[in-house]
Amino acid sequence: MSLANGTDQLAFLAFKARITNDPFHVVSSWNDSVPYCKWPNILCGGHQHPNRVRALHLQSSGLVGSMTPEIGKLTFLCEILLHNNSFHGEIRHEVSFRSRLRYLYLHNNTFQGEIPPNITRCSNLRQISLGFNNLVGKFSVELGTLSKLQFLAFHFNRLTGQIPPSVGNLSSLDTVSTAANHLSGSIPNALAQLKRLEYLTLAENKLSVTIPLGIYNLSSLIGFDVGVEQLELGGNSLSGKVDIHFEGLSNLNWLSKYSNHLGSGGVDDLNFVDTLTNCSSLTFLDLSGNRFGGVFPNYIVNLSIQLTMLFLSNNQISGEIPVGIGKFESLQSLGLYGNLLEGSIPTSIGRLQMLNQLKLYRNRFTGPIPSSFENLTLLIELSLSENLLQGKIPSSLAKCKYLLRLDLSSNSFSDIIPREIFDFSTLIELNLSRNSFFGFLPLQVGRLTNLGILDVFENILCGEIPSTLGICTSLEHLFMEVSLVLQHILGD
Repeated sequence: MSLANGTDQLAFLAFKARITNDPFHVVSSWNDSVPYCKWPNILCGGHQHPNRVRALHLQSSGLVGSMTPEIGKLTFLCEILLHNNSFHGEIRHEVSFRSRLRYLYLHNNTFQGEIPPNITRCSNLRQISLGFNNLVGKFSVELGTLSKLQFLAFHFNRLTGQIPPSVGNLSSLDTVSTAANHLSGSIPNALAQLKRLEYLTLAENKLSVTIPLGIYNLSSLIGFDVGVEQLELGGNSLSGKVDIHFEGLSNLNWLSKYSNHLGSGGVDDLNFVDTLTNCSSLTFLDLSGNRFGGVFPNYIVNLSIQLTMLFLSNNQISGEIPVGIGKFESLQSLGLYGNLLEGSIPTSIGRLQMLNQLKLYRNRFTGPIPSSFENLTLLIELSLSENLLQGKIPSSLAKCKYLLRLDLSSNSFSDIIPREIFDFSTLIELNLSRNSFFGFLPLQVGRLTNLGILDVFENILCGEIPSTLGICTSLEHLFMEVSLVLQHILGD
């Protein structure tokens, strides 16, 4: 036996001596009677050095013990797989003597102490996995020198300090997992340089909630978990297709992407919404003011039943509102205005009895106002203007006694204006312009004592201007052109 080969054997016997429990007799068979290259879980190999140890595979063996310093003498060691055991004590700094080391798997043990600072000597490291231990100390800045690193996982430890920007130099990285530590500071912008990154998990730390915008342009990203309950991206200049998958963000309750340049008017622009169906805590979704196209996706009705705010306005969404929209009985605001939506307004909206705001203006809706709207008794604002709606205003709408704004302008409504509409003592704006309402403007208009705007412009109303209009002392804007055949001027 050569001196080098004898060194390998002695190193493993020293390793065996530190094992205090071996329930599956994995290392107990290591002895001089069998060449060490034939010992279980030891791999030798290589054409030039067939008798030198290349890999130590002891994962999931139920072993209890600590790491021996002699591991540093295994000159040709490329793989150390000790995960899923009960190793304790420190990770020996002698591991760092192995320049050939490519895979270091020590996760799911009870290692303590710091990550060896000289681990960066292992210049060929591809994967380092130290999750689920009791490691302390700071995230080493020098890790940014491991240029071949592809997998970096330190999750569920007690590491402190900041994520060093030098991690952005590791251009081969596809996984970064540092969740459940005590890391602080900001998420470095340099992470956006990792163009091969597929999985990024930073949740359960003390990091700033600000996420660098460049991260959202990483087209390779598959899994993204920063633990945030609220993700606010509105009012920026984000563009392109949204390829982020949100399945893993189970705690997400707020997602806002309003006023960007997302989407291209394509049929699949909103496919990412389907990945939000696993976000069972989602209460707020704002995708308004973008370029999202395609048909109104039916899978929106699979979103969380807890949804209270839904805004898809000012996009290029076509098709009909799905009947299933009525399942969101906690919904308080629904904004779909400024799209290409058509068909009738579903009667199921009448089931949204918590609704305060309903804004469907600037679309292509046809048919009447559903009579089920009488159930929206908490409604404060109803805006259906600039559609192709027809029929008359249902008198039962008067049951919505808290209305502040009612805008039905620029449609094809006809018939008389029901007197019940003027029972809204709270109303501050009433816009019925550009329709075909006929008959008289009823005396009951005087009941609108809080009214600031009254617009009946371009209708075919006739008769006198009601004298009771003078009671509306809050009135600031009155538009009646081409609406009334005036017989008496107000105040005569």
